[in-house]
Amino acid sequence: MSISGATASPMMLSAYLSQLEDAKDDYVKADTAFRAIQNSSDVDYQVYKQRANERRTQLGLSLRSVCEIVRSVSQGGHLPREDLDRLVEHGAAIEDVLIDLSRGQDGEGKSNKDLMMSLIELFNKLAEEMNSGGVSGTTSDPNEIAGGFGNDRIREMVFGFPASATPYEETPKPSPYTSPLARFENGLRFSGVDASPSTLSFSEARCEIRSNRINPPVKMRLAGDTLVILASGGQKEQAIIYDLSAGNHQDVFKSEKTYSLARQGRSQFALDEPRKLIFNGAGKVINAYRYDTGRNKKLAFTLNNNSYRGLLAVTTKGAKVLRTGREGLGIWDVSCLGVGSEPVFTSLKSDAFAEVAEKGTWAEHPSDFRQRLVGSCDHAYFVSSVDIESGRVASRYVGHSREVSDFASSKNDSYGFVTASGDGGVRFYDSRMPAPIYAIAHLDGDPIQSVLYEHIGGHPFFIIGGYKSQQVKVWDARGRAPLYELSTSNNGVAALAWDGARNQLFAATHCDYLGIVGEIIGSRPARVRQGRGDMMWPRLTYHKEEGFGYPFDCGSHRLLSYSFRSEPDTRVLPEYGNTRQDLGIGRGFIGF
Repeated sequence: MSISGATASPMMLSAYLSQLEDAKDDYVKADTAFRAIQNSSDVDYQVYKQRANERRTQLGLSLRSVCEIVRSVSQGGHLPREDLDRLVEHGAAIEDVLIDLSRGQDGEGKSNKDLMMSLIELFNKLAEEMNSGGVSGTTSDPNEIAGGFGNDRIREMVFGFPASATPYEETPKPSPYTSPLARFENGLRFSGVDASPSTLSFSEARCEIRSNRINPPVKMRLAGDTLVILASGGQKEQAIIYDLSAGNHQDVFKSEKTYSLARQGRSQFALDEPRKLIFNGAGKVINAYRYDTGRNKKLAFTLNNNSYRGLLAVTTKGAKVLRTGREGLGIWDVSCLGVGSEPVFTSLKSDAFAEVAEKGTWAEHPSDFRQRLVGSCDHAYFVSSVDIESGRVASRYVGHSREVSDFASSKNDSYGFVTASGDGGVRFYDSRMPAPIYAIAHLDGDPIQSVLYEHIGGHPFFIIGGYKSQQVKVWDARGRAPLYELSTSNNGVAALAWDGARNQLFAATHCDYLGIVGEIIGSRPARVRQGRGDMMWPRLTYHKEEGFGYPFDCGSHRLLSYSFRSEPDTRVLPEYGNTRQDLGIGRGFIGF
């Protein structure tokens, strides 16, 4: 007797849901057995170690089962869309349960690292097993990128400098124009064939590097020729604005103007490039300032928050202002806003947007302007694509063990997007698939705050801003390999921006060694062969003085500019800006 499609679908869904529950139950059993030994008054160390190993192994197996079920069902077309959405939703919830259970320490202090590596190894193993056709239809085919990620290269070789580290003088220098503040991977070469000049200069780190002292950066946005940094400035936030079309780099930094914004709080701002507006969430209102009116800010208009005080964004061409809140999503239509007129406000009830009313991050969907990518970080680590017209979840994505701190997409890839996470991992997704194509383990526990996915000269690259690791790391996405790291001079990366029109990278960096009044905390005399006798170096940096070809410590919060060109003057480097031994305060280099 045959079973009709209407009957088969619920039966198949039930079977898949049962498989997900089995994956959860298997880990719960292993976790329960471990905790029984852990809490025992008479512990046999060998049994304890065995149970801990079994628990870690089962974590990886259960996470793999969840992702395999979700991925295979989504690829196979076994379920109608409504049932598939329910399956992915349930898989994401079970993944969250597994992650929560695994948070307990196993006595060896490795649980978080094991969790991240279980996920990383899992996704790259799955990437090897994928045999579907092309995903993107652009110069960045995710399956092409993912292929071959099963070997040891998929693990990020973060350049800490233990005793066994290769001396900088012995590391590869792919070009005479390679910057001394770039450190390349041993044994890896860029795989681009017939690369364009811009691709070649970027892949070989042919750049001039400059810097400008700034207040502590929070976020950074690039809109056309305007770069805006949201920074802390005493009791109020600041918008630090640069005109990238001003001329040479000195003129760009001289073009800096600073607008005092609202009192510090949500750290939310958005840019409307066509109308030259900065939107800043401030208490009960959203202020819109014009940034093309000279040194003095000009308030264009104000929007009532209507109790929406979460994430802030504007839609394409600035027609609508969006902000999350406890009810869902607030939408202000400002496309026809004029003198004396009021915006049309819509309150959209949405549990999905309410999840990020207090914490989280979001970004434009790579292919659908009606959707937003949303990353939750409050009690759960869901990533979703949510419709801004209905408030409903369009797609749910699995694969994170910590909060998502940033999204990135490329205008040259209609479906790919990248996430950065507080677990030190970077995941690459096809928006039509619920699990990552592959993942990069940058550094366990590095709270990555910014990542970029850019096609430079037509070639795809991932650019990772390391905070704990104090570096900008560049990956050749198509070549499946890390290329090099750029020094951020003992500063953590708070935000990144790529200016494709001028082939330059900006990194807004934070100095964690500054005291309340600008003094450098915990420094020692710098171990530099040639240099001033008063040069100092923070004791707890990720890199040593000899880690690069030029010893450089910021000693202040900095905006770093890496300008890539075919034949740069590699002597153009920021001035050493750390504390002087006799003063004990951060001097910081201002200007050039």
